[in-house]
Amino acid sequence: MNLNELSAEQIVFLSTINDTLVETYERVIRDKGITRSIEIPMIGSVKSFHSVSEEEIAEITVNKRYICAKSVQDKLKPIADFIKDATPDIYEKAYSLAGMHDDEEESKDSDDNS
Repeated sequence: MNLNELSAEQIVFLSTINDTLVETYERVIRDKGITRSIEIPMIGSVKSFHSVSEEEIAEITVNKRYICAKSVQDKLKPIADFIKDATPDIYEKAYSLAGMHDDEEESKDSDDNS
C-alpha cells in the first residue's frame, strides 16, 4: 500500500479537528447530556440542557466512530504536541486553519474547570 506523506501542518490540522470530535463525545459522557448555547439578538445568550440516559452513554462509549476517533487521537496528539514545541509557527498556522484560536482553547479550559 502506498500512502502519501502528510506535512506537519496537515498532521496538526487533522489532530485538531479530531480532538474537537473526541472532546465533544467526552463532554456528553462527562455531563450526561448536551448543552446548547443560543444567541438571541437584543436578549443575549440562552443555554439549554438535554439529558442523556445511562443507556445512551453506554452506547456512545462503544460507538465505532468514538473508538476510532480516540485511537486516532492517541496516535496524532503526541506528534502534534511535538510539532507545537518544535515549530510553533507551523502549529499555529494549522491550528488557525482548523478554526481554532487561543481564546476558544481558554474558553474550553474554563468550561473544564467549572
